[in-house]
Amino acid sequence: MILETKLVNRAKKIKYFANLQISLDLLTLSYLLYFSGGMENPFIFFYIFHMVIASILLTNKSAYFQGFFAVFLLGCILLSDYLGILGYPFKNFIPVENETLRYTLCLSRFFIFTVTLFITIYLTTKIVNKLRARENELEEANNKLEEQDRVKSKYILRVSHDLKSSLAAIQSCLNVVLRNIVGSISKKTRDMISRAEQRTKSLLQFVNELLELSSIRIIALKEMIKEKICLFDIIKNQIDFFKPMIEQKKIRIRITNNTNNNTYVNINVKDVDLLFSNLISNAIRYTPRAGRISLSLNDVNGKNKIQVAVIDSGIGIPKDDLSNIFEDFFRAKNAKIYEKNGTGLGLAIVKQIIERYKGKIWVESEEGKGTKFILILPKMKGERNE
Repeated sequence: MILETKLVNRAKKIKYFANLQISLDLLTLSYLLYFSGGMENPFIFFYIFHMVIASILLTNKSAYFQGFFAVFLLGCILLSDYLGILGYPFKNFIPVENETLRYTLCLSRFFIFTVTLFITIYLTTKIVNKLRARENELEEANNKLEEQDRVKSKYILRVSHDLKSSLAAIQSCLNVVLRNIVGSISKKTRDMISRAEQRTKSLLQFVNELLELSSIRIIALKEMIKEKICLFDIIKNQIDFFKPMIEQKKIRIRITNNTNNNTYVNINVKDVDLLFSNLISNAIRYTPRAGRISLSLNDVNGKNKIQVAVIDSGIGIPKDDLSNIFEDFFRAKNAKIYEKNGTGLGLAIVKQIIERYKGKIWVESEEGKGTKFILILPKMKGERNE
């Protein structure tokens, strides 16, 4: 509500200054015309340009007010010409020896110009009104779509939560059987239950990611609980968390901080953990044994933003799949072959988190030559690492 009030007040100020600016422009133009021929100066058509601008930027009432103001100023110039006090009349511009006829022609020109002026305002405001009405319709339709998406996400969240509880219970029961707590089982039975347990585990991971994505989309419309977070520390913690996987695949990993010792952002802790957890786990998963992963933090020149790059020497992404990589449930063709288990929701979650904090993310990749994810987030101003 406070934000809406601020936006309304800001819009009012902008319209006020636009009104003032156009009025001053008309006064300046009239002053120049007064000293350069008045009604006989062809530059009087510059009034038309101002009327078009006024009709676009201002309300209909204000646009017509500017029109009457322009006619008043032009009338004053015509009157000063008639009284013989015009700064510098173009006596030869209208080649008429009879002074009365010349003033009659100037008056006719004034009348035609006034009619043209108001026709211009009428047509422009009519077009602008239609465009504004269409814009409002599109905004309303967009709001309805956002509301429908929020309702859908709520529904998915509720269903996913129920599924998660049931799947967790099933997995727990299967683990009890596999550990022989309820009695010994044959090798064939153990094998079948073990497969079922693995499938349940994969399905539980899918439901968890679906829950995360739905939660992000719902909470994005509300005020987030943000904290002062050091990205460099978060990245190091995530690498420590995935250390067993890194050591198992003998992957060489490197972190470089090229910033001015300011890697703080104002962000939700859960969001930033989820963000780098998905990016780093993907890099590890799709990088072959003895491969390389590097993470770098850099300042964005001239802006209070930080750029983080996650680069791997993995399987890469086919060119045809790059444009769809952040879509829900999408997995690249080679990723499906290389890694059977995957939900296609990890990067969709990453993109939602980045967009929530007004950041940017993009990918550079070539199949068979690795992938580079680059993301940009706004820094916390005035904060430095100790």
